[in-house]
Amino acid sequence: MKLLHEFPKLSPAVSAQALAEELWSQRFRDPLALVSLALPIIAREDELCAFGHLQLAWGYRYQGDNAKASTSLACARSLYLGRNDEAGLANCRDLEATLLSAGNRHVEALQLLRVNVSLPLEMRRPIERMITHDRCGYLNDLLGERDESLRQRYGALDAARASGDPAAIAFALGMLGGVHADLYNLDDADQLCREGLSLIDPDTAMQAWSLVALNHMNALLAMERGADAAAHAERLLALEPRLNQRAAEQRFIVYADAFAAMGDAYRAQALLDRSRTLRTNNHASLISFTSAQIRAWNAQQQPGRARALAKAYLADPQNGTDPAQVPTEMLRILQGSAAACEALGDFSAALDYQKQAFAVHESLVGRSARARRLTLEIQHRLDRERWAREEAQRRQSDAEIEGRRLSALNDQLDAALQTRTRFLAAASHDLRQPAHALALYAQALEHETSRPALVDLSKRMRATVGSLSNMFDGLLELARLDAGAVKPQQDVFDLNELLGRLSTEYADRLTHANALLRFHRTKGDCFVRSDAVLVERILRNLIGNAVKYAGEGNILVALRKRESMLAIEVRDAGPGMNTEELGHIFDEFYRASSANERRDGLGLGLSIVERFGRLLGAQITVRSAPSRGTTFALLIPIAQLVSRPPKSADLEARAVASIARRIVVIDDDPDARESMALVLTQWGHDCVAGESADEVIASARRAQWTPDALICDFQLRARVAIADIAALRETFGAALPVLVVSGSHDAQATITEHVPDAAYLPKPIRPLRLKSWLASIGKK
Repeated sequence: MKLLHEFPKLSPAVSAQALAEELWSQRFRDPLALVSLALPIIAREDELCAFGHLQLAWGYRYQGDNAKASTSLACARSLYLGRNDEAGLANCRDLEATLLSAGNRHVEALQLLRVNVSLPLEMRRPIERMITHDRCGYLNDLLGERDESLRQRYGALDAARASGDPAAIAFALGMLGGVHADLYNLDDADQLCREGLSLIDPDTAMQAWSLVALNHMNALLAMERGADAAAHAERLLALEPRLNQRAAEQRFIVYADAFAAMGDAYRAQALLDRSRTLRTNNHASLISFTSAQIRAWNAQQQPGRARALAKAYLADPQNGTDPAQVPTEMLRILQGSAAACEALGDFSAALDYQKQAFAVHESLVGRSARARRLTLEIQHRLDRERWAREEAQRRQSDAEIEGRRLSALNDQLDAALQTRTRFLAAASHDLRQPAHALALYAQALEHETSRPALVDLSKRMRATVGSLSNMFDGLLELARLDAGAVKPQQDVFDLNELLGRLSTEYADRLTHANALLRFHRTKGDCFVRSDAVLVERILRNLIGNAVKYAGEGNILVALRKRESMLAIEVRDAGPGMNTEELGHIFDEFYRASSANERRDGLGLGLSIVERFGRLLGAQITVRSAPSRGTTFALLIPIAQLVSRPPKSADLEARAVASIARRIVVIDDDPDARESMALVLTQWGHDCVAGESADEVIASARRAQWTPDALICDFQLRARVAIADIAALRETFGAALPVLVVSGSHDAQATITEHVPDAAYLPKPIRPLRLKSWLASIGKK
């Protein structure tokens, strides 16, 4: 099996995440290999360079070279500061605290670590948080803060489990098991260590396995299971050449204690002798050595030496003052002293030592009970925190799933709206073509006959086409709104003039002789700043509805000033609407039951009114009751103007009489083309018609005349009219007036973009609007 410390150099192609996880895990497997693994990362000189310096510093620390560790740590910290990497700086604090504790600056080290503990969980990897908790627990042990050490060790285990790394989990289990063994909570210590050993083996996670095995040995020795402890010692001795020799002194003491417990006194003594050669001024090692040596000499039948060593140790006032010292070691010394005195026949001294040992044992039992109680509290808190995190993650996951579902539904809705928009646009365009031709043929019929019956029939045909045109306008406007093609254009215009014109126009459409349409205007001019086209469309819908539903009742159109707002009211004396109908009047395709018998609409008008109002930032209100009529009001801001704006060119052009002109007509639909040419000819104009620019240019040249104007359909056999307009203007002059007629919902926007001076009228075209445009182009 391949050992981790034999890994080859890491490939630059390895992801940053994979490298980070591998090196963090390496500290629990073979930390002595960190230096060789970190050097290639530093050589990469990319975003991982700081991480490489940090891991190199940890590697030097494990090798015992604190000077090099400090130098590499400074490099890492500088790079993390330059990148403002808070997680990286937190990892630096973990190592800085470790180096401070090596210099016995435990309180300063703990203060640094507490900064890391307070950071948000999501800022750092679980394995990084595990290291912080482990270091905190270690310092709490050194300061004698056993309860807090236990809390930190459980925090380390919780973070290790979150990392999913078996070596990290085993390491945390082993450390926690060691704390429980020190607290004489031996059953929990045994269980935790056995779980840790089950996760790993020494070939793949030597560091973690050796730590768990050593701590398990301490628990087993306290439980008087010497054979199990000796079995661990045998495996560890086989691994000894590969273990970190800086901790060899303590390991040899534990091995010796295990063999002494088995009665193998001479092997135990040999290991203690090896330990003595590695002696440091470490109080923890001294008490452990004393305890093991007393046990070994008793096993060698040398009670005198055992008693003398115990007496000397207990007489030294310096011994037992270290807060890191655990009572279990003192218990072993007292028990060994009692056994030695008993072997020497000094039963009085033996009894005295036994009393002291019993007192320590009682203390340990109390500590064990407290540890169990504290463990339950900690586990309960961690379970609650884990549940809260999992619940938050579940809710977030549910929210993400719901978000994706809603996104998919929105996509489907958008697709459906686009399909509907395309259908409405196509239907509006295709249906307008025959209606457009029909309107022009009806106009031509009225022009050709003087018979009253045919004149009346022609007017009825044109009225029917007008109703169709309103329906098509609704479909077209709905398609443009759905496509987002309607953009308000702010302008200043006179509402008195607009409402007066509309009132006159719609008064002629009243179907009952007794019905009246009255317009109450404000005194003087009333100019507003808004989109004149959209405001006119809103008012046409509202006044048209009033005309349609009023029956024999009267209609009032009134302007009322309200501070900075102007209320345009359209009031009818029709049948009115109930509360349920009022709740749906702005819905698409909704028609109130109170409509009269002329159901010549699609139920789109008020829906379009409401959407136009939203685009303008205007408020639309409605009041109605059965048999009491209906009042709609449009509220728009009043524009404060110093002087009256100049009269527009379009208004002046209406006064210009129409004279005979030469007009080119381009339309790919034969009926639309021929009907337009027929009406223009009846009006006295000279007309050349065709389905393309090339065709009409050739016809005009044959006739040897230059056109005064161009009337062109927008959609021409799989192309739009932009190129045809350009060809006509290139041939006959750039000033050639152009009128584009179309049933397409995006025609006006496209024409405005490419031919901004061209006029536009929707199909089916109204003859009066066509005459108005012809009058506006000036004399020949």
